[in-house]
Amino acid sequence: MEKRSLTEEQMYSIQDELENAGGGGGGGGGKKKERQGAKTLEASQAQARENSIENTEEKAIKHPEKSAELNTEIEAVITRMLNRDEKETGLANLEQYLLWVRDVVENKHEERTVEGESVIDEYRKGAGAGGQNVNKVSTSIRMMHTPTGFKLKESKQRTQVQNKEIAIERMRELVSDHIDKWMDLVTSTEVPPRKVVWDKLNTLIGSRIDSDKQVNGKKLSDNKIEAFRKIKRLFVDEKYVSEI
Repeated sequence: MEKRSLTEEQMYSIQDELENAGGGGGGGGGKKKERQGAKTLEASQAQARENSIENTEEKAIKHPEKSAELNTEIEAVITRMLNRDEKETGLANLEQYLLWVRDVVENKHEERTVEGESVIDEYRKGAGAGGQNVNKVSTSIRMMHTPTGFKLKESKQRTQVQNKEIAIERMRELVSDHIDKWMDLVTSTEVPPRKVVWDKLNTLIGSRIDSDKQVNGKKLSDNKIEAFRKIKRLFVDEKYVSEI
């Protein structure tokens, strides 16, 4: 059987279903809940939350592409940018990310905020198929940090304001963890910060470009090679650029 990866919208839909586990299916679901005792209802909701957590963990194992969006390792983020640029003419996403890293490690934007660098999407989605449940909504928040490509969704709280606060805090932790990894590299040597950034990139990509302009047997277009040279000019002396 062919293995298929879920689209982003499908994954968000699954997460919505998991987070609304335990809700009625329509029509008379609300009346049935009203007949339940308080303790029975609380126990049912607790079980639904536990099942939701287990299903979410299982989904993360089955669909690692979703977990990859939260991976803060330097190699993972660079790979994410390259994947975005695969169908592009040059390496615009990789360049944007590296310039962001350079400014961060050189402390050029002290007033930088995660909120200002992110796209936040507030949306409401019906939880039920019909009947009384059609009025119940998931006040969810989707958030993407543009420079790194980190993506997350928060919908555990009742209001979008609460979910937004939690989403921003989670994103701050992800970005901070990623920055710490770069700072560990920068502070471990006396080499200028931007040269450290380039050396890391070159180790992951540049050193794998062979004499035939291929990486792992895959031919790079002239536009990609020129884009890589452009990135190098932003980080190292001009005289070394022709070596690529």
